[in-house]
Amino acid sequence: MRGAELVLGCTRALRVVQDRQKEPQKSLTVDFEATRVVIEFETASGVLRATAEDMTAVICPHERPWGISSAVFVNEVNLLRRSQGERLEIRTQGGDVITVDAKRVYVESTSTN
Repeated sequence: MRGAELVLGCTRALRVVQDRQKEPQKSLTVDFEATRVVIEFETASGVLRATAEDMTAVICPHERPWGISSAVFVNEVNLLRRSQGERLEIRTQGGDVITVDAKRVYVESTSTN
């Protein structure tokens, strides 16, 4: 997928996380040398992986303004197109907003069924 198709595809895939009740975030990995960020979510059907390539910024607060949780649960996921690339925003149940700026964001799903 390219351009608008990529964003539309990512938005549809990320909507899977939003449509479910509070999916937990499994991991967030930053590879500085490769300028890549990988975020994984546990879903009922498997793992959803968002990969940000050529990342320029990662903001990952852990302030929990809405309270402490035993895991990072996702309330909302947004993929925004910007002139410099794309921005992935993940709003957590604890109130933090994880932000990743990158040239491209890809989403893939791995089924456990």
